[in-house]
Amino acid sequence: MKADTWPSQRWLQEVRAICDEHGIMLILDEIQTGVGRTGAMWGFEHFGVTRHHDGRQGHRFRTAGQRGGRQQGDDGQVASRRHGGTYGANAVGTAAAAETLRVMRDERLPENAAAIGSVLSQGLRAIQAKYPVIGEVRGLGLMLAVEFVDSQGDPNPGAVSKVIASCLAENVLLINCGTYDQAIRVIPPLVIDEQQANEFLAVFENAVAAL
Repeated sequence: MKADTWPSQRWLQEVRAICDEHGIMLILDEIQTGVGRTGAMWGFEHFGVTRHHDGRQGHRFRTAGQRGGRQQGDDGQVASRRHGGTYGANAVGTAAAAETLRVMRDERLPENAAAIGSVLSQGLRAIQAKYPVIGEVRGLGLMLAVEFVDSQGDPNPGAVSKVIASCLAENVLLINCGTYDQAIRVIPPLVIDEQQANEFLAVFENAVAAL
């Protein structure tokens, strides 16, 4: 799941139901949406689906190059599934991952992502209301996308390039996304506070107004 291609809640729930009906493991790749980014610990929590259902389905997660899941066979026994990747597990990486999760819990970073994400999404939609060059603002928590369109409603990557350049001149780093590079990803650090969010919104609006 990415900010420029959010599925609808209905779609994901229907996929969940199909998997349940046929005994298929539903894999949710949360390398970008997981660990607090969307305002919940895992992105799937926003969609009313579960990562385990009747013991057979699993939720995919990757921390320090890991993928994990659980699957229950016909004999009722739960089998373990493991996979090592390029950045395979080691003592240092595992300790860093554990400490990161502890900090996120203790400093309530998913909750901060939800609160400041609301500030940003409301602010971006207020800018959208002023400037029709913004076609859509979408996303969850601190994983947002702002899509730019031309006067015909078609993708406008040129506007995106100009806004990114203008913001960079003000020391605000943004990245484009979308099939036609017509959107801007707004993915600040999870420790961002409200003052910083409002400072970003001011810079961003000035860049859009300059178009």
